[in-house]
Amino acid sequence: CRNKPIDETLSPEDIQKLKCSDLTVDDLLSMDLDRGMKLVEEKLDCNFSKQEQNVVNWHMANLEYGCASSLSKVSLVHWDQDDENSFFGDHCFVRDGYAVILSELAKGVDVRLNHIITKVQVQTNEQKAVVHYKNNDVDDSLEGDIVLVTLPLGVLKTNCVEFDPPLPTPKQEAIERLGFGLLNKLVLEFPEPFWNEDSDMFGSAQHTPEDRGRCYIFWSLFKSMKKPVLIAIHAGHAAQNFEQEEKEKSLDYCMQVLRKMFGAQVPDPVHTYFTAWKSDHYACGSYSYVAVGASGQDYDELAATVNNTVFFAGEACNRMYPATVHGAYLSGVRAAGKIEALVLKWDNVTRGMSWSTDDD
Repeated sequence: CRNKPIDETLSPEDIQKLKCSDLTVDDLLSMDLDRGMKLVEEKLDCNFSKQEQNVVNWHMANLEYGCASSLSKVSLVHWDQDDENSFFGDHCFVRDGYAVILSELAKGVDVRLNHIITKVQVQTNEQKAVVHYKNNDVDDSLEGDIVLVTLPLGVLKTNCVEFDPPLPTPKQEAIERLGFGLLNKLVLEFPEPFWNEDSDMFGSAQHTPEDRGRCYIFWSLFKSMKKPVLIAIHAGHAAQNFEQEEKEKSLDYCMQVLRKMFGAQVPDPVHTYFTAWKSDHYACGSYSYVAVGASGQDYDELAATVNNTVFFAGEACNRMYPATVHGAYLSGVRAAGKIEALVLKWDNVTRGMSWSTDDD
């Protein structure tokens, strides 16, 4: 219903009920999405049957998947600030995974692994950037004219990388305000498919709000890759609990869901893989969302360049396409363009040519 005018999805009586509210603008700005939706249910006197409530729970879980967070942390007013920029068309699987894209983009690039960044230092008197890192517990550094920071927002929030001088206060506040959420997956490979081989995905509606994001949808890789693999998605509170509980317990629950859907003959998986993005110190979560108190402006603030020396890119630096791979990629292209323009400006000044002083 979100994409339709309100008068096409609600009756005149329902609209009047929603208008009869004593909430102020400040109330709305400080309200989370979960509370906002409950208020709507109360105003409309919703009385769902058990089956209807299960469907509502499923859609709430799907919304938590999109936000990578429980709805109680997401801004009611700004959670969908990027919706108007969404692409149309079918969803697609990258057949061999994103690694094939990364390997192509990395050709000809000096990529150094196992370099743990500890500090980004700008020596303003020499117009030089120094990146300090550890490699096999040995401290070392790299120097350059410009540094492009693509650390995940979750890592920036931990302050494990020092910036010298400190980042501008508005950027620090944007890092603090924006949310960095969590999504986890349980990958199961079976001897052969027991589900509809033409299905890309299928869902399971859970009975309680607490469990609604637990194995709420399964992605099938058989149609695209001819492999009998299912990926069970965990969103919202379930994504957090997934990393905390024993793997055997998570697997047992998932198999119970599948056997309830397809029968007791469902075999045990031959291989499994559990993600744990929150526990990964180099990610600290999955992707960003607009938390209560934040807005789309915070994405722009996080993307802002510091002193024409420290540039930023990543999904949390793209206000139009946050929380997406293409958003992260496009933010990198934009940063590369800014850096190229700056370098060209330097080159032409060095040659004695005139150049606009406009940083844009």
